[in-house]
Amino acid sequence: MTKVRILLVDDETPFLQTLAELLQTTLLTTVYTATSVPDALSQIDRNGPFDILISDYQMPPHTAHDLAQHLRDAKNKIPLILHSGFSDIDESHFEGAPYLGFVPKPDHRQLIRLILDHFPHAKKP
Repeated sequence: MTKVRILLVDDETPFLQTLAELLQTTLLTTVYTATSVPDALSQIDRNGPFDILISDYQMPPHTAHDLAQHLRDAKNKIPLILHSGFSDIDESHFEGAPYLGFVPKPDHRQLIRLILDHFPHAKKP
């Protein structure tokens, strides 16, 4: 089976590590991590292509909106899930493909369900 390649972006390192371990344990995935938007762009260049990008929203001085805009400008269609503690995110910045949705932190079950909705082959036997 082919593993789903995930790029996980969050500036909170303990959360990033915990979520990466959870995704690798729960799903058939290979998880790469980045702690900032520039780091994510570097990971995309070095280790892409990725099947899915899961990003925190607020990572000063950037946001996931900056990351999504850069991907659109580069015509990169990596599906994007926002996973953030902010509840007042203007999702209009992310409408349409490749945006898959918003999952509030720390709802890992909902995040896993959303991944499996789009990548059913990621379910472990």
